[in-house]
Amino acid sequence: MATIESRLSQIGYRVEDIDEEFYNILTTERPPPASLGFIVSKDDKLPVTVGPFELEVHQSKGLLNSKHEEGTTGAVVWRLSIPLAEFLLENFSSSNAFLNSNSTVLELGSGSSGVMALTVGRKVKRWIASDIDAIYRPLIRNLSENLGDEWSEKDGMFTQTGGKKPKGKKKVNTSTSSPTESSIEVVVINWEQTDLRSNSVFRSGTGGVNMKIDMIVCTDCVYNIALIKPLIDTMVEASRLTHEAHGVYPLVLVAQEVRADDVLEAFLTTFAELFEVWRIDRHLGGKWDREVGGSAVLHAGFLKDN
Repeated sequence: MATIESRLSQIGYRVEDIDEEFYNILTTERPPPASLGFIVSKDDKLPVTVGPFELEVHQSKGLLNSKHEEGTTGAVVWRLSIPLAEFLLENFSSSNAFLNSNSTVLELGSGSSGVMALTVGRKVKRWIASDIDAIYRPLIRNLSENLGDEWSEKDGMFTQTGGKKPKGKKKVNTSTSSPTESSIEVVVINWEQTDLRSNSVFRSGTGGVNMKIDMIVCTDCVYNIALIKPLIDTMVEASRLTHEAHGVYPLVLVAQEVRADDVLEAFLTTFAELFEVWRIDRHLGGKWDREVGGSAVLHAGFLKDN
């Protein structure tokens, strides 16, 4: 953890006063773009470029506008996922990288696009993309159509050995090849209902909890005050399960566009009560600066010891 804290200090600062942090965001960040944060397009299938990766991603504005009781904001491609993925990909070259080829990442609220899983997920040992049940099949579809022929899927788990052969006309730079063996898993996690301890993805073959998560990542999921507590409770539970089994806490990374002041303040206040918080505001990459700039913020945290 000390190495990661050193890296966080190089590209940001520790948040000591959450009220001051909130004030700094409101007074220094530019207003958000006019759209709600997703990529506006008349097409149901979008070309998405993330570093060397060329993706074609299905989105469903019909599902977005539906009255599904669990909410369906994950049915479209959210703009912030692209610069965040590029930031994490570039971070692999750092001497104090947050992730490496042996890392396990839990993505909360992954959405149906699979942008993070299809890019950063190929670089780590295990990527767990999670969302509500309504997103499960659309996400599987996007992963299936964008992963290479050497990836196979069974019950929501994509596994791969050896090099990748991406689908589509454009090739992925071999420097971004995944580990010798890696997996991308799709699981249903509803923050308001899920008990992670009973979720099979967190358990070993003998039935005990044996999940070591290196990072929990959440991209533009903070849009509703009612979901803040369930989301943070899920982060806390995942952090505690890792600490219980391995004695370390995962890094939690939360990227969000600055939209509703009350929602942002409520999230930061609750998050800081339970986590040591850093703001990452340097070396975020050209795409972040060009496409989201001051309209988005990136925070990191470790669960506090009780």
